Amino acid sequence: MNKLSLIFLASSFAFVSACGGNGGSNTVVGVDGPGDSKLYKSDISRDQNPAINTQEYESLSEGNQAFAWEFYALLDEGDNNIFFSPYSISSALAMTHLGAAGNTKTEIGDALNFIAPDEKLHAGMNKLLADLESRNLEKMESLQALTLNVNNTIWPSDMASPAQAYLDSLAINYGAGVYALDYFNKPEDSRQTINAAVEDWTQGLIKNLLPAGTITKDTALVLTNTLYLYAPWQTPFYKEATDQQDFFNLDGTVASVDMMYRGYTMENSRLDNAELIRLPYRDNKLELIVMMPDAGEFADFESSLNPATLKTLLENTQPSYIQLSMPKFTLEIASSLKQHLMTLGMQTAFTNAADLSPMGIGSVKVSDIVHKAKIELHEDGTEAAAATAVIVEATSAPIVDRQIKIDKPFIFAIHDKPTGALLFLGRVLKL
Repeated sequence: MNKLSLIFLASSFAFVSACGGNGGSNTVVGVDGPGDSKLYKSDISRDQNPAINTQEYESLSEGNQAFAWEFYALLDEGDNNIFFSPYSISSALAMTHLGAAGNTKTEIGDALNFIAPDEKLHAGMNKLLADLESRNLEKMESLQALTLNVNNTIWPSDMASPAQAYLDSLAINYGAGVYALDYFNKPEDSRQTINAAVEDWTQGLIKNLLPAGTITKDTALVLTNTLYLYAPWQTPFYKEATDQQDFFNLDGTVASVDMMYRGYTMENSRLDNAELIRLPYRDNKLELIVMMPDAGEFADFESSLNPATLKTLLENTQPSYIQLSMPKFTLEIASSLKQHLMTLGMQTAFTNAADLSPMGIGSVKVSDIVHKAKIELHEDGTEAAAATAVIVEATSAPIVDRQIKIDKPFIFAIHDKPTGALLFLGRVLKL
């Protein structure tokens, strides 16, 4: 029998699997979902009080951060910019882990640093989702709204519905919606339906998540996870002060960029070989961390970063009034994650020996994992989105303390302070 395969797409993850396996006994109700999809009706609600204690929750966060930095290191291929969503990838692969068994499950857990037992892992991901959802703030007078939306959706074939136990677990821990598509007769329409939904959920930032040809008549299931963030600065940059200045790329070239400016009291640390600043978004729970190594020190500083060193660096920042200049920029990066995850040890899932039987969609394997993420950073704040898909197929005027100009390569992260979650992580080597 041919193996089915899955594809993860990030900031939105999608699983695609081929039909022909053993479908479950679920039935599709006649309620229209996005496009031509049909809703799987479920009476299961998301668990609003997941059973996980503080120590277990902190352990989950530490594992997610460890994965983030390990994956970042694998993306270091030449003089390229990097941008991805560790949270989106971890969420999508946690949902895959939920539908895996045996060595396949073990390898996914090891690659993603999922060290907790199943019930704690998925309860922890549920609590993290709830905590992130609580960051949303409505517009108030002169304050812009802060929007952080996460969407988990399962798109099974109407010929191979997933096992009820898998769907129930997804609903309880991830609040996943379930919409069936006719992949066999309408593969291209199905691809466009998923892409349109992802584009809508990311406010237009993530387009064409599933490229042409990724959905075929053999597709059995797609799982998507999308993350969208619009976060206004706690104190915006002065728009009238933005002007053209030089940015010194790592390769020695010089780019003329829109350089923003503001004076503000912010957390800052002058390190032995780098500057570190923390720029808070509204309500000071989310922040942008920017680390700019000195000239000639980028590689050494970058290689030193891991969860422990970042924690130490952040603990040693002090408030200072900074006159800060930094570039406006937009990054959009799409890539396959398959080889990187195989390097981390997730290998069996991509072979005919894959055991994804708990999904209940037949004999399947992961064919590829694709991640797409985009960020736009400007005077008012930051807008960012990511999508990951897994495809399964057959087989006032204070005294100025410092002046800092971010005019050379830097590493940055969008960090949720209360949970420690790294929502986005990247570097800019050239503009």
